[in-house]
Amino acid sequence: MDYEGLQETVARLIAGDKIYVNVDAFQNDFESFESADVVFLPTPFSGLPAMVVELKWNKTSGGAISQIKERGYTSNLKPYAGKLLLVGINYDEKSGVHTCKIEKV
Repeated sequence: MDYEGLQETVARLIAGDKIYVNVDAFQNDFESFESADVVFLPTPFSGLPAMVVELKWNKTSGGAISQIKERGYTSNLKPYAGKLLLVGINYDEKSGVHTCKIEKV
């Protein structure tokens, strides 16, 4: 299994049946998601927020959030305003520590 396949499998396990998860296929429908690592869209009436997740390696979780904003990964998610989470996750190889920053927009 390649990296993208593993990424999508993990995302689907986390989300269950209340969230539509897409890692790569969004680029066919929503060009702005071309570079987003994972997008979680809630199923109708679930009451859950949409999430855009950016993963980093040896950088910062804050930098991941900045990338989501700067590259416009949320431009097609305007219907989720107020119920949208930006999630930046970084893994520091040297320390072996993961950091996560979550911002509600």
